[in-house]
Amino acid sequence: MENIKHLYNLQKIDSQIDTLKSIFVESEDKLSDRSELIDAKINIKTLKSELTASEVNLRLNQNKIDDIEQRIAGLEKRLYNGELRNNREIELTQNEQAVLVKQKEEFEDLSLQLMGDIEIKDSNHKDLEGKMSDLLKDRVKLEASLKSQIEDLKKQITMLEQSRIKALQAISKHILVIYESLRKSKAGIAVAVVKGGICDACRIALSSSNSQRVAEANELPRCGSCQRILYAI
Repeated sequence: MENIKHLYNLQKIDSQIDTLKSIFVESEDKLSDRSELIDAKINIKTLKSELTASEVNLRLNQNKIDDIEQRIAGLEKRLYNGELRNNREIELTQNEQAVLVKQKEEFEDLSLQLMGDIEIKDSNHKDLEGKMSDLLKDRVKLEASLKSQIEDLKKQITMLEQSRIKALQAISKHILVIYESLRKSKAGIAVAVVKGGICDACRIALSSSNSQRVAEANELPRCGSCQRILYAI
């Protein structure tokens, strides 16, 4: 009975260690996971690149408008300074002027679209930078909390591992081999508590012979269904 009791206590320690190690790994994963910040930086960089491209296009478009205005002004000068010798030249010049005016209107419409696009992108860029600033502040707090938690977990795990070493001293090696094998194959539960004649792990009622062995505990009683070691509290 004492062997099984020691095994049960060992299992409680092992379960605590498993839980803390799982939390430890999860905390370290969170600490190393900077994907949210990386994604935010990529989004800011992408939007900034798009904003810069729109600003460049606006300047290029304005240069085209300035060039057309100069050409229109040159045609205006020719129309009114007496350079043109006949009606045919006047008509051709007026037609060219009309084409340029139409082109200017199209480029001006494009400039309005680009300015609207720039305004939206600039606003979105500022919003993203604000969110990035908040993310960085939250990240600093999170990392401080996680680092503190990780250090605390290390201490708890160390203490439990020391308790485990002490617990092992009261358990024979051949029983420990059985226990470790069952722990691996039974999702960490090698020792099952018996409640009302039922194995608490698989919920199957014990046979009368198994119940007798559990009661006497002169040998290592096993559940006939799940093969776990049985322990009657």
